[in-house]
Amino acid sequence: MLADRALAVAHEPLADAFSEIKVQTRIWKLNVESAIICSALMRRSNDKKRSVFRSSSASLPISGVPAKMK
Repeated sequence: MLADRALAVAHEPLADAFSEIKVQTRIWKLNVESAIICSALMRRSNDKKRSVFRSSSASLPISGVPAKMK
């Protein structure tokens, strides 16, 4: 009985360490997922900005000055 308790106490720090590793791994995974989502949103936003710029620049004459300003 005493030997079982001694063995259990000896393994507690190890169990705590594994528990901490699990928590840190979950946090790391969440950070990675957040970074992936942010990157995708930024890419999508940049794609939208590019498409707006392309459509607005397509209406400009070759000289770059709108006809109304001439």
